[in-house]
Amino acid sequence: MLMKLPLRIPSHIRLLSVLVLLGLLLSACQLPATPPATETPTALTPSPTSAPTATALPPKTLTICTAAEPQSLYLYDGRQSRAKANLLEAIYDGPIDEVDGQLQPVILEALPSLENGGLSLEEVLVVPGQEIVDANGQLVVFKTGVTVRPSGCLESACALTWDGRGEFYMDQMVLQFRLLPGMQWSDGKPLQASDSLYSYQLAADPQTPINKWAIDRTASYLALDELTLAWRGIPGFSTSQVQQFFWSPLPQHAWAVLSPEALLTADLSTRQPLGWGAFTLSEWSAGTSITFKRNPVYFRAAQGLPGLDILTFLFVPDPEQAIDMLKAGQCDLLDSSYHLESQLESLQADLNASDLSTLVIPNNITEELVFGIKPAAYDDGYQPGYGDRQDIFADNRTRQAIAHCIDRERINAELLGGYSSLPSWSEIAYDPLKAAQLLESVGWKDVDADPLTPRQAWGVANVQTAFPFEVTLLTSQSLFHAAAAQIMVESLGSCGIKVNWQPLPAQDLYAEGPAGPLFGRQFDLALLSWAVEPQAYCTLYQSWAVPNQDNYWIGTNLAGLQDSKFDNACSDFQLAVGLGSEYADMLKRALNEQMPALPLTRQVLVLAGKADLLAKLSQSSARSDFFAIETLMNDE
Repeated sequence: MLMKLPLRIPSHIRLLSVLVLLGLLLSACQLPATPPATETPTALTPSPTSAPTATALPPKTLTICTAAEPQSLYLYDGRQSRAKANLLEAIYDGPIDEVDGQLQPVILEALPSLENGGLSLEEVLVVPGQEIVDANGQLVVFKTGVTVRPSGCLESACALTWDGRGEFYMDQMVLQFRLLPGMQWSDGKPLQASDSLYSYQLAADPQTPINKWAIDRTASYLALDELTLAWRGIPGFSTSQVQQFFWSPLPQHAWAVLSPEALLTADLSTRQPLGWGAFTLSEWSAGTSITFKRNPVYFRAAQGLPGLDILTFLFVPDPEQAIDMLKAGQCDLLDSSYHLESQLESLQADLNASDLSTLVIPNNITEELVFGIKPAAYDDGYQPGYGDRQDIFADNRTRQAIAHCIDRERINAELLGGYSSLPSWSEIAYDPLKAAQLLESVGWKDVDADPLTPRQAWGVANVQTAFPFEVTLLTSQSLFHAAAAQIMVESLGSCGIKVNWQPLPAQDLYAEGPAGPLFGRQFDLALLSWAVEPQAYCTLYQSWAVPNQDNYWIGTNLAGLQDSKFDNACSDFQLAVGLGSEYADMLKRALNEQMPALPLTRQVLVLAGKADLLAKLSQSSARSDFFAIETLMNDE
């Protein structure tokens, strides 16, 4: 439900001076020519003293320093960043916030669920040639020989291969979203369901450079009335992440005159976007600042929000300069775009003697160690005599052993100040003794009884006898990855695994396949960052997501894992739609057993600024630093 703040009387009221007009009616009547009577002087009524005019209160202002100036504020320009999201938070409140891992509707009455009737599974007839989602969660064309889940089937055990005979029915997920009534765009025009439909149409247009994953799994998206939208998924598709299928409204009444391609560069979409949030864009000084002012038709204005009159973002790329400006009072807050986590301890000590402080918030980005289980060279079969790498990671026990060798709590403590946490689905504990036992059982022997020298393969399947356990670790050139790599080199070395660290520029590390080391699947170990949660995490490593020549090297399964049990556990979880925790438990077991990657830690976000302001931002948001920006400097 929408979180509301208590209703309050505004902090200042404009007083109007009382103007009293006095008129003295003076009679000038002419009397007959007789001696005038003695006149009694008329007593004048004194004018009342006017009430003093109240002095207007100065506007409430807030200045935030940020490291990056966005090229545009258009939602669908294909360029996303945390700094841009922070700015957009002023224009668009929500529409759905994810705070401390919980979804919160902002401009919707509720999020659809089985309990409130906004989510349902309907039985529908599917016909050959129709696009569906198969039993493995992959988009396919329905035809003879396709393995699918019939209507009512929520587990891989009841999936079947269609023989082409008779009618076939599948489940279709249906969602209903209802907007809060009475909402307006900042120009005063009503915000309606048709604006969300318009946004969906823009997102779906080929000229709009955004990921089409949600679009591809949508059968229809319709406005039922002025406030209600209905979404239908591709038959066979289901998910608990319903927020992905509500498209953030965009102002059709103002933008529809332009094509989707024109909106990528037009000022009204990139520099002056209309919104429904707490603020409207007032001035954009290129290279210097963006200033917002209070939105007079903000839908939470009756609650005394926003607490600010003027909000300014200053573009200060240098973090040291930004810190100096903070201490000098030229900035009230520094956002997370400065990546201050690398100097958190010194920054806290520097600000200790002032009214300034730091705020550390766990992020939804997971740092993980990916195993190169199946390099691309294996796609035509494993041929060690023809240059193929030794099959080091084929045995899942080897991958589990490496996980037991790495002290993830040390990474958290030394690099992130102990503020981070491990993902809920990763339960492999630091246990070098267990690691040694697993390595020995696979055939990786400590032949010289010296744990600091590489183990050798003696009886390891598909690995040459006496081959030393020596691998290369690829990372970016970030400070965090450099420090984490050093810990992993040391930890794995103590387990008898020699690691050669190779940092690469981002453009080289993430280069397209087949030449790129990651998407071309040409690596042993790689340290990567993924912005995912358990619901989506397993899909990264399903068999169909392996980048290869046939799919133009597009895919997320960089490990090359191909395991039917893992695929089924992931698909079962996706299709469960919150029907039982046993599916989550099954998925967790599959993740820890197969271990395509080892989650190391979650990233943290570091903000700095006035302590009273940071207190109102103490919750973690998946989207931006300032999901509650409308409450800053609010008296309540």
